[in-house]
Formats: sequence, structure tokens, C-alpha cells
Amino acid sequence: MKQVTTAASCCHPAVLLRYLARGLYRRDADGALEKRCPRCSEYLPADSEFFYRSRDKKDGLYRWCRACFKEWLSARKGSRGEGAR
Repeated sequence: MKQVTTAASCCHPAVLLRYLARGLYRRDADGALEKRCPRCSEYLPADSEFFYRSRDKKDGLYRWCRACFKEWLSARKGSRGEGAR
């Protein structure tokens, strides 16, 4: 079974409050944390199912959602051409 990491489990409470105040996070109707992807501007559950994990981020999650990251990566690979490494 895949372990799901949430931002609330690895983020310092003061950092989490700052993110909530800046609009990077919000709480849904059930009280669960949602993180905003700056690329698509959608709020998604703040866990490793929707965002890649990142050790260098304070909340432990990458900035972009998985869908946006995959879209960016495929566009980047396509623009590099066949012969480029």
C-alpha cells in the first residue's frame, strides 16, 4: 500500500498558518487542507496523491500539482527534439 504524505503531517504549525493567510492553502467544508497549484490555480487536497513530495519545501510537497508537472514535462521533452540530450 502506498503511503500518502499530507502537508499537515510534516509542516510546522506556524508555517501552515502563514500559508493559510497567504491563500496558498485553504480548508474545505470537512476541514481538510487543500493546496493551490499556482500553474492551474486549482485547489487540490494537500497530500502526495495530488502533489509530488519534495524534501526541500517547507510543507514537503512540490509547488505544482502532478497533472501540471506531467504536462510541463511532456511539453519540455517534446520541445527538445529527437537529437537533443
